[in-house]
Amino acid sequence: MNAPLFSKVTIHTDPRDWGKKFVINANGAPLERFIESAMLNGKALDRPWITHKDLLTGGSLTLKLSKIATKWAETPVCK
Repeated sequence: MNAPLFSKVTIHTDPRDWGKKFVINANGAPLERFIESAMLNGKALDRPWITHKDLLTGGSLTLKLSKIATKWAETPVCK
């Protein structure tokens, strides 16, 4: 799983929806290229995706990055 190219991205949702912001933090990007773990709103995330609702309700996605490939979310389970 490759990491983002930017260390921080802020997404502002449309005010006609909920007008929230969703922040993605990837400290070390782009030098550290692999995702070691992820947290969605402070809780561990065990899958390599988030939902549209996650974005619209606002919050944060924090990625812990690594210089070596990891097995994080390598075989995701659909829920």
